[in-house]
Parts: sequence; structure tokens; C-alpha cells
Amino acid sequence: MVIVVRKDLKEMMKKKGKIAAQVSHAVLGAILSQTHREYYETQYSFEPNLVLPIDFESPLTIWLNNSFTKVCVGVNSEQELLDLYEKVKDNFIHKLILDDGRTCFNNIPTYTCLAIGPAFNEDFVGITDHLSLL
Repeated sequence: MVIVVRKDLKEMMKKKGKIAAQVSHAVLGAILSQTHREYYETQYSFEPNLVLPIDFESPLTIWLNNSFTKVCVGVNSEQELLDLYEKVKDNFIHKLILDDGRTCFNNIPTYTCLAIGPAFNEDFVGITDHLSLL
């Protein structure tokens, strides 16, 4: 999994806790969006103890069972983040985070980060491999 964080948000970049919270939102959002999708694709009615069918070959299952590897990289602008989102939204598990601005950003909703994956390492070539580590 790759988490892309905006480095141009100086207020956020000064607060490690804020960065950690935004990255956590993105990771959890990406995983939950995938598990919800799998749930609804099964067309089961809601059952609290329902166990989802597992595809043992999927990047998500392999990631959950083996590594939980995450890499944080940075982009320099909102536009760069949104351009990356447009590249991945149809082919990757992902979550774009729009912070509501209550604790930072003067109450202005602000895109802060994007989680992509889990996916296999080779899937990130040409997508995020050119970005520098955060």
C-alpha cells in the first residue's frame, strides 16, 4: 500500500499527529471500501457474524495475511494529488481523504492524502515509484 501525502500543507506538515491521523483515515478507508464492496457483491442480507468469501490470491488478502507493508510518499500540490487519484480510481483499491478543516485549514475542507492499494509492487510502477518518501 502506498499513501500519498500533500507536502505543501505547511500547517499539517508541522503536526505529526495530524499527518498520522490523515494517513490512518486513508488506510482504513481504503480497506473498508474494499471489504464493503466484497460484501455487497455477495448480495447477502446483513448478518453481524457473516464471514465474507475470501479470494486467497487477491492483493488485499495477501497483504492482510503477510505484510501490512505501507510506504508514505509526498506530492507538492493538491493538483498533483488529484491527478494521481484520477489515474488510480478505476483500477486500484483507494481512498482520497478530504479533511473537514475543523482542526486545521481554517475550516476549509482540504484534500490531504490518498491511499492506494494494497496492490502488488509491480502495480505501482509508473504510478507512484517516481515520488519521494515522506
